[in-house]
Amino acid sequence: MGWCTLQEEGPDRVSAWYQERLDFVVDSAAQRGLKLLIMVGCTPKWAGGGDDLTGFPSDPSDFTRAMTYLASRYQGRVAAWEIWNEPDCRGGCPNGSASDYVPVLQAGYRGVRAGDPSAVVVSAGTSGNNAPWIEQMYAAGAKGFFDVLAVHPYLEPVTAPPDAPSANMVYRLTSVEAVHDVMVRYGDQGKPIWFTEFGWTTASSGERPGVDEATQAAYLRSAVELTVRRFPYVTAAFWFCMRDRDDWTPYENHFGLLRLDGSAKPSFAALQQANAWLGAK
Repeated sequence: MGWCTLQEEGPDRVSAWYQERLDFVVDSAAQRGLKLLIMVGCTPKWAGGGDDLTGFPSDPSDFTRAMTYLASRYQGRVAAWEIWNEPDCRGGCPNGSASDYVPVLQAGYRGVRAGDPSAVVVSAGTSGNNAPWIEQMYAAGAKGFFDVLAVHPYLEPVTAPPDAPSANMVYRLTSVEAVHDVMVRYGDQGKPIWFTEFGWTTASSGERPGVDEATQAAYLRSAVELTVRRFPYVTAAFWFCMRDRDDWTPYENHFGLLRLDGSAKPSFAALQQANAWLGAK
């Protein structure tokens, strides 16, 4: 969800239409027994976001108040709040400043704790398993301001299987070991890691064509099995995304478990099978 849309017109004004949409999503999820992780990002112009809304808040306490409001409104109905998205890519991957991000993380953590002490606070998912950037985040004072550390373990090349060797590459699922090593060095080995985005595109055109639909399904299943077997500190994984899109590049548009028309790819059944396998363990 976008903070820049929720409070587009000022710190004391909430966009009613957007609030209604959020209420609908949260209520609908609760009715279906789903646990929600909501990622919050995008700074309003009035708070320092700039014309392109990519800036961090000039005064982090503005973000604290926004998160206190959200966590309080949805207390007990939103399981976890993720504070921003891929801040290591702000200005182009991996050039985002960890020292600029950490005050935002701290502000978000304080807001969630004030609004709903039982909710889980998740650090922003990095692009890939960006262990060097996460080390910078710790050095800037991130420890103690999140309950879960998040990464987005996409692969390069985009057709690589989930068990492709790390080879000290950020864009390998197996490089999550390097992320965990950083956490151990900072005494945070007891905290879990979540894959708050991962997946494989089925794009057949464009600059970065992906895998076919059968391979996407096979990779989903094997990624879950690999993670359980080798990386027990990874306790949740969120596939990106539910349905294909038509608003971006072919690569970005075809990560869905469903096609654009809503029909299921083989990966949709693979997700059900993976969840059933996890539930039986």
